[in-house]
This record gives sequence, C-alpha cells and structure tokens, in this order.
Amino acid sequence: MVSAEPGTVHLYPLLSTGLPDDSVLAQVISVCSDEKVRPLTDTVAAKSPVPIEYSLHARLTLKRDVQALPVKQAAQQAALAWTEQRRATLGQDIVSSQINATLLLDGVYSVELLSPALLVLDDWQLAICTDIAITIAGAADE
Repeated sequence: MVSAEPGTVHLYPLLSTGLPDDSVLAQVISVCSDEKVRPLTDTVAAKSPVPIEYSLHARLTLKRDVQALPVKQAAQQAALAWTEQRRATLGQDIVSSQINATLLLDGVYSVELLSPALLVLDDWQLAICTDIAITIAGAADE
C-alpha cells in the first residue's frame, strides 16, 4: 500500500503466481472500496506492481581439491532460493554483498559477482530475476 497523494491509497497486490491481471485489480478495488472497509475520506486505486528485471551472474573460485559439480549445483540452488525470496515481497532491494554471502558456500574460496549491481526498489516495484548463471573460474589454495 502506498499513499502518494493525500486522500488516495494505492494498493499493489502481489500474487504467488506473479503479477495480478485486470480482474484481480478490479476485485481489490471492489473489496477495498466498500464503505465498511476503507476510511471515509480515502479513494482506493489498485495498480499492478512494476517489475524490475535483473540477471544474476557469478563466477566462483573453489578451494583446491573440492569437487566442482556439487558446489556449482548448491550455489545454483542457493541463488535461486535467494531470488525467489526477493520476489515474494514488493520493494526488496537487490544488494550485491547479500548475493556474495549467499554464494560463499563450503568449498568456495571467493565469489566474483558479475551482475547485478545494487538495485534499490520502491515499495511498488517487484524484483524479478530473469537469468541465473553460475560458473566456476578455477581453484585456489587457502
């Protein structure tokens, strides 16, 4: 919910299946405009959240003598879980250091995050990761 102008409340519904269509927005307005639900002087508007797309590309250097495939798969799963958590709530910033921490798993020596850079979202924006690419750069001694 955002109140950008006095007397008007903007609702940005988010569905577990994605962005709302026009019928969902109409239902939100219908329910929330009822005299028993909304404050007397407010006008209710329902809008679709604004999608902000980004890609997550990282290069991992592994510790020597670590099997690459299981670490890469675990990093891919960790990245997917992190992006899904961000997509579950509006206005979730995309912070590089958080992604680095997520990918710094057992067996990983270092993480080089190629993208994204910091993305600061407004309350009505939804972060949507369109691509995850995790590559192994090599190995290093601790």
